[in-house]
Amino acid sequence: LDNRIREVETKLRDAALMLPNMCDASVPVGADEDENVEQRKWGEPRQFNFDVQAHWDLGESLDILDFNRAGKMSGARFTVYKGL
Repeated sequence: LDNRIREVETKLRDAALMLPNMCDASVPVGADEDENVEQRKWGEPRQFNFDVQAHWDLGESLDILDFNRAGKMSGARFTVYKGL
């Protein structure tokens, strides 16, 4: 009986791991990130006396991120650090 219980628990766990995270009913449905709804803000955006760069551009200009190598290793939306 214990073996059967373990087997059923394993199957249940494996099946549960395949389920997507369920959003609360109040969460609006959107096709992509452009349709995200901002719920609240805190503070004001900082102003800088230089051109602000995205972290991926800054990392490449500092030669500390390698997107090309990461793409070959694992595909899109991944990077590797250089020189660590």
